[in-house]
Amino acid sequence: MEYPTSLVVTKNHNILVADVCNSRILLVNNSLSFARKLTLSVVDDGIGLKLPCGLCLDESRGRLYVGEVGGSHRELVFYGVGL
Repeated sequence: MEYPTSLVVTKNHNILVADVCNSRILLVNNSLSFARKLTLSVVDDGIGLKLPCGLCLDESRGRLYVGEVGGSHRELVFYGVGL
């Protein structure tokens, strides 16, 4: 990670971290033994993730809300990831 700015913890105690400078969200497992880039599908416009700086998780609906540098926000949906 180059510049982590926000994190959320899932009900399974996994950690999602917004990494601004790498334009990615990392999934770290609950034992901290591995991390991988979270694959997401953008609901509204199909533009790739850019400079994520804030996270809000709604697991009941399977949604992750991401704030991006510059004030934009988009609704992102988990895509093939067991949290």
